[in-house]
This record gives sequence, structure tokens and C-alpha cells, in this order.
Amino acid sequence: MKTRNLKTVMSLITVLFLLIGNTAMAQGHANRAKGKQAIAMEIPNLSADQKAKIQSLRTAAMKESLVLRSTLQEKRAHLNTLSIAENADQKAIDREIDDISKLQSKLMKINAKLRQDIRAILNDEQKVYFDTHYKQFMRKHGAMHKRAKYNKISNTPNKQ
Repeated sequence: MKTRNLKTVMSLITVLFLLIGNTAMAQGHANRAKGKQAIAMEIPNLSADQKAKIQSLRTAAMKESLVLRSTLQEKRAHLNTLSIAENADQKAIDREIDDISKLQSKLMKINAKLRQDIRAILNDEQKVYFDTHYKQFMRKHGAMHKRAKYNKISNTPNKQ
């Protein structure tokens, strides 16, 4: 009887932990999906016009960067293929690295332009809020997330 009750209690505890874990993970993904949009839209005292302009700027930047991001993923996969080839061609590897660097540079410029365009429509108080939270978000998700994603693709250990 005690063994049966113990098994039942342990099963319930396990199910409870699984439910809590899944809920927490789902919320984490939802929060990450908000990303920069959430930061821009949570700026205090945004007018409807400012919100519309920010959304328009973000949409244009996303359209512009979508193809670049896809190409970047392809280039990274190709670099990985070149790197693990039996007779690796160093010149081809170097060319691929140069192409990746150019794409990353273009994406960084798009993001920098977006940030400056958003700042241009904000008042001083809103700029302070945006700059503070943008930096926190990028520190928390930007560089670490990109490094983890790249290391996953290139099969190298994560150095943090």
C-alpha cells in the first residue's frame, strides 16, 4: 500500500515538473520571439504615428535582411562542408569566410540603420529608454545567441 502511494505521488510530481518545464520553455520562446519589436513598442508615451513608423521601419529592415540571413546560413553550411572535406581547399575556405564576413557586415549595417531610424522619431526621454533596453537585450540575447547558433552550425565547442 505504501509503495503504491509512493509511486503515485512520484508520478504526480514528475508530471507536475514536466508541465512547469514546458510552460517555462514556451514562455521563453515567446519572449525571445518578441525581441526587438517588444523593446521598440514598449517605449513609454509612443504615439500611434510613432508606432506605425517603427513597425514600417522594422518590416522594411526584415525584408531587406531576410535573403541575406538565408544566404548567410547557406554560406556557413558550405564553409562547414569545405572545412571537413578530405582534401580541404584553403583558398575556397578563405573565399567563403570572406563572403560570410561581407554578409555579416551588410546585416550589421541594416540593423544599425534601423536603430538610428527608430531613434530619429523618438523624443529624448524615449531615446534614453530605447538605448538602455536595446543594449540590455543585445547583451542578453544578441551576441550570445548568435555565437551559440554559429557554433551549432560549425560543430565547434561553445567558448563562453
